[in-house]
Amino acid sequence: MNLLSLLILPFLSPIQSSSDIRMVIVWGKVESSNTPVPFAGTWNDCLRKCLDEETCVLTGQTAEGCQLYRIGNVTLVTKTDATSGTRLGFKRTLPTKCPTNNNAPLFGETNVSETYSSETMMYQYSIRELHYWESSVSGDPIEHVKWQFSVGYFIQCQNDSFVVVRESGRCCVSVRPFPSPSFCQNRAAAPGLCSTNGGISLTGPADRAEALLYSEKYQQVIKNQPGGTYTIYHFWLDGYRTAEGSVKYSMDDPTHSGTTAYDWDKRPENAESNFMCVCMTPGSSRNFFAHSCGLTFNEEYCVRGAVCRTKPVLSS
Repeated sequence: MNLLSLLILPFLSPIQSSSDIRMVIVWGKVESSNTPVPFAGTWNDCLRKCLDEETCVLTGQTAEGCQLYRIGNVTLVTKTDATSGTRLGFKRTLPTKCPTNNNAPLFGETNVSETYSSETMMYQYSIRELHYWESSVSGDPIEHVKWQFSVGYFIQCQNDSFVVVRESGRCCVSVRPFPSPSFCQNRAAAPGLCSTNGGISLTGPADRAEALLYSEKYQQVIKNQPGGTYTIYHFWLDGYRTAEGSVKYSMDDPTHSGTTAYDWDKRPENAESNFMCVCMTPGSSRNFFAHSCGLTFNEEYCVRGAVCRTKPVLSS
């Protein structure tokens, strides 16, 4: 097999702690792509650049240097041999120990899936190995190998947001504080806060794991922007009672599961009948409350902001 010796470089980013991301090098060329990014540097520097970039999935060596291909920007590449003089670098998630199968870059598999997840980005794509034959001048069959890239999903959130996975799909969520000087505001101010800076609407957790994530984000907001010396902070969530005394809530955001994941301090049927709105207090269990929509602050507490669903920067 006329393969270039494997060059595998570890990816040292702490984002991927459970596996190693490496560059696997083979002879080959790109056949079908869209808007590659030229890189002015050595081949090894180009490989390192791809490892360091969240969205880079492939590097291609050219006569002029190197090009970076990001997810969705390459669809088909062809295997060549050393006479082509061009190499491809596949970003792969591989165990620390080198694979025993030397059939790079898929190492004996015909279809592999690669996933990536960070606070603001999540994606998955597959690489499929294709084989076909054609006759040579002498009539002998010649095998050709190609690798096809297909995007499964991709979402990137803006910097103030984070990715959550719901039954309805992947969404972006932001825990937002009310701006100075009105640090503590009532429920009527929450939709406005959630409609600015790429916002869509108020939202709420789809499951308990998402609710716990909210608490982490709340703590960061309160630490960085306390807005006063209060001992208790609340944040507005999606949900408005359909009528006084009702246990049903209308929702602005259809992508979460209503109040299913709301860990109530006091169940709606046991709360005051005129407490129409929902807020959450970070850092405690049973931290969802039905409360007065006019709640703002007193000497102890402040309703510091709201939880908003935001528009992805990019998604597919």
